[in-house]
Amino acid sequence: MGEILHSASEDEGSSADELEETEDPPERLAKPRDFDQYTYHIPHVELSTTAAVGHKLRYVVDEALADLGFYNIMSTEFWMSLAILLLAMWVRAYMHGVGSWILLKLAGTPVNSFDPMM
Repeated sequence: MGEILHSASEDEGSSADELEETEDPPERLAKPRDFDQYTYHIPHVELSTTAAVGHKLRYVVDEALADLGFYNIMSTEFWMSLAILLLAMWVRAYMHGVGSWILLKLAGTPVNSFDPMM
């Protein structure tokens, strides 16, 4: 895992040449408590509610598709994700039928036939 280097002279806008001339090496940030003094800077942009929801929804969809491997059709990850998705849909439909049959039997409703097929 890479280390993050930080030097006080970098904050002042000094160049790399000036950094090499200093006697103190850059501070190594290796412990989580060392990161507490640093924060991210994300510029705030005013968006309408519809635009903000659209941006967030697009982000969530892009991340979900990337995590499931749907951007690279030739990868094994894509085909495994597709197989798991199809299996989950089949199990969902099968469990719905079984649950309906059980509910109807418990309610005393006559069921003409229930032929589960694999």
